[in-house]
Amino acid sequence: MILFSNSKNSITWKLIFSIFVFSSLATLLATALHLYSDYSAELNVIEKRLLQIEDSHLQKISHSLQVSDADWLKAQLNEILQLPDIQYLEIISQEKSIRSAGMPKIENTLSREFPLSFSFNGQNVDLGKLRIVVSLENLYQRLFKRVFVIMGTEALKMSLVSIFIFFIVQWLIIRRLIRITDYINRRKPTGLIPFIDSGQSLTLSHQPFVVSSPDELDQVVIVINDWQEKFKQNLDAFFKVEKTLRQSEKRFRAIFEQASVGVALIESQTGNFVQINQKYCDIVGYTLDEMVTIAFMQITHPDDLLLDLENMERLKAGEIREFSMEKRYFHKNGSIVWVQLNVSAMWAVDQAPDYHIAIVEDITRRKQAEAALKQYREQLEIMVEERTKELEEKNAKLTKMNELFVGREFRIKELREQIKILEQIQKQ
Repeated sequence: MILFSNSKNSITWKLIFSIFVFSSLATLLATALHLYSDYSAELNVIEKRLLQIEDSHLQKISHSLQVSDADWLKAQLNEILQLPDIQYLEIISQEKSIRSAGMPKIENTLSREFPLSFSFNGQNVDLGKLRIVVSLENLYQRLFKRVFVIMGTEALKMSLVSIFIFFIVQWLIIRRLIRITDYINRRKPTGLIPFIDSGQSLTLSHQPFVVSSPDELDQVVIVINDWQEKFKQNLDAFFKVEKTLRQSEKRFRAIFEQASVGVALIESQTGNFVQINQKYCDIVGYTLDEMVTIAFMQITHPDDLLLDLENMERLKAGEIREFSMEKRYFHKNGSIVWVQLNVSAMWAVDQAPDYHIAIVEDITRRKQAEAALKQYREQLEIMVEERTKELEEKNAKLTKMNELFVGREFRIKELREQIKILEQIQKQ
């Protein structure tokens, strides 16, 4: 069983580094607090000693000054000077030093001044002040000696606690994380399929500790095993869906490639062809490699381009989802190809425009037939008009001849009647 990883980026080494840094800082902080406590205690001792000097010696010194007893005053100062850490004594009167004892120092000292006076007729008479200088060198030396003892003691305590924490974390967390990692690493992924267990579930040993209820890592293991079980159950469905998708893609590809109309996937923002079937290429006369290097605007007739672009702007703006129009392409050989264009957006309503599908049907022959039929109708109308005009002229001539014939018949009738009248006259 591997207890911890040798990698420098592992949690174990990060934990060791964190414990070391924390232990060092904690040791320094504990040592500083301990030294400060000892320093404060030593200063309190010095302050108490000064208070004792004030209570027991100031009156005697004041009396010696009052009676001008130099020997007794010297004895009093020497007695105070014998006390621990007392470095220098000085009696000052009217801002002048009148008596001193000991060696004066400037550095590492603490000084206090006490007033000297006596009572005369109910009034205090000022004799001056006693200045006591306490050396702190011995205090600093005692503290310096204690530093190593305190740091050693605190470091030992912190080390023991850190080692205990380290092994507890290693045993309860790192060891089990390594087991989870090894379990996952032993699973062999297949293609896009994550690790699948061969049948053995992940378990964590809690020995020698007895765990009555699952902890956080146990919950992780439960989730992994549960996920693995569900994944196994859904794996068949996944394969079925994948198979169905592949079949659908195959059918779509077959329809795309074998369609009787041109089908192309076009980038809506640039108009470039992305995917295109062979029928589309046949309609415009370009190869597949050539088509993916051009945009639909380059092969569209200028007279149809404006309407085509307006429809595309409406499509990208979301005003419409599809549109149809008849337009003309320039064939690679320079001829005009008429197509029926049907365009549908491929993006969702709430998405930015990206691609659209264009389906084109070659209607050149129909357009040619329509043009020929139109021309024939125009010629027929001209012929009908000319024939009508000719018939009208002939009809006019016939009408005139008929009028002449009717007049002749009427004249013959009149002549016949006149002949009859003449004949009757002759008979009489």
